[in-house]
Amino acid sequence: MEEITLYQDKVELPFLVKGETHIAVAKWSDVKAHFSLQELKEVFEGYLQAESDEAAYLGVWSKRTCSKFRRVLKDKGITLSIISGLPGSNFKITGQVRHAT
Repeated sequence: MEEITLYQDKVELPFLVKGETHIAVAKWSDVKAHFSLQELKEVFEGYLQAESDEAAYLGVWSKRTCSKFRRVLKDKGITLSIISGLPGSNFKITGQVRHAT
């Protein structure tokens, strides 16, 4: 069974004006093994891109969507190792894509 490390924390996102929100991110390669970018956009109403000195990451924002992200990954048979906090050093959000409604 595959295991993915999922990092969760609250951060301020530049594209949200309401302050801090929950995010959940995993390494780009781990997420892309199970979702295309189009699927992420449609299933989770968007996604965010991030990076640290160690790796690139894909994930979602909002408490509700983070919960859905965990559930969908588990439904795919993936074991999650959940870490509270941000991954690596110099972590930063580099972009976001929202599903057009």
